[in-house]
Amino acid sequence: MTDTTSAVPNPGSDEAAMRGCTCARIDNHHGKGWRGIPGVFVYTSGCIVHWPAGTTFGPFVASEEKGR
Repeated sequence: MTDTTSAVPNPGSDEAAMRGCTCARIDNHHGKGWRGIPGVFVYTSGCIVHWPAGTTFGPFVASEEKGR
């Protein structure tokens, strides 16, 4: 048995949005993946669920969102 309560939901999914995800919902096909490709997603810099400000993602560092 696995614990799915702490699992990170896919970017753009309904569950991720309820947790405060700001990643593109339409581009990520509501959690199914970019263009419907499983495991490929569009991330938003500063998303509190997937890429919080100050964290690294490969060579990139997330920054805080401006103008929201």
